[in-house]
Amino acid sequence: MENIWYDGPIYDAIEQSLTNNKLIVITAVNDSDESQSILQLFENELKETMKMTTTLLLHENDENFQFFSSLYTQPIVFPSVFFFNGAGLQKVFIKNEITKDTISSTIFQLTMASVLSQQITNQQQPSHIPNQQQPPNIPSQQPPSQTSSSNQQQEKKGDDEIKVMKGELKRREKERKAREEQRIKEEIAEQNLIKENEKKRKEDEEYRKILIKRIKEEKENKIQQQQEEQQQRELELKQQKQEREEKKQKVHIALRLPNGEIKKEYFEKQDTLQKVYNFVMGFGFDKFVLIDGVKKNEFTDLNQTLENLRFWPSILLHVVIKNIGEKKEPMFGTGSGTGNVPQQTWYEWFKSMF
Repeated sequence: MENIWYDGPIYDAIEQSLTNNKLIVITAVNDSDESQSILQLFENELKETMKMTTTLLLHENDENFQFFSSLYTQPIVFPSVFFFNGAGLQKVFIKNEITKDTISSTIFQLTMASVLSQQITNQQQPSHIPNQQQPPNIPSQQPPSQTSSSNQQQEKKGDDEIKVMKGELKRREKERKAREEQRIKEEIAEQNLIKENEKKRKEDEEYRKILIKRIKEEKENKIQQQQEEQQQRELELKQQKQEREEKKQKVHIALRLPNGEIKKEYFEKQDTLQKVYNFVMGFGFDKFVLIDGVKKNEFTDLNQTLENLRFWPSILLHVVIKNIGEKKEPMFGTGSGTGNVPQQTWYEWFKSMF
């Protein structure tokens, strides 16, 4: 579709229109249904007519509208159509006033008026042809001087207004560009700040995740360590309890060695006295007898079990070295009597115990 709207700043459109003596038509719209209907009217039914003018489309939110509204101090209704020529604002139509007939007739009227005004101006230029005597009773064809002076003043006033408007437009455009440059700088600075803040936020988030992970791992390790320590303690307690239970089932024998040293050891109930004998031999003693520390009985049958000898749960045994050359008879009988033991031998043995 052919574009009928001027694409550029307002002040450029005004300058071109004034130079080419064309009518300026400014259409202000928003997003309403009425505005959309007006756009369709201009772009379809009035397309050829609008080519006779410089047509500008101002939307409620664009920069050209903001610029125009700063010059036009009255409230702007949407949709609205403004007609300008070299003499300034000529017509304004709003809402239901905007029809094909009103727009077309207004464009033709203002265009013709502008053309006639230009022709009159050209005819009023100074002439070098000398005045001739007019025949009597024939009215003069020259326009009255009063009308000519009034037109010149009006034209001068319009030119002055246009110059002021153009100057104001340029000044405002310069300010707009300065504001736009400043806005761009601020946006760039703001974007850089946002990027920097986002970068810092991501770094903080990453550090926070690492810290949380580390704390979690330390906590899990601590819990695991505590569990392992607890399990170890429970295992040790269980083992200790088991050992105590096992020891309760074993025979605890305390052995008083000839040198006065006490040795303790646990034996199984089914162990023989030979195992106890061998245990004592491990300390470097030989040719000895084992005597009950309480009953003073001597135990000679090394094949007897500790259970049969009634050593359980515990017993104190004295290790007594046999004298060389001693008779082969046992030092103490296994029976209840002791009549066959010399008194001197008893004395020496007890003396060795203390």
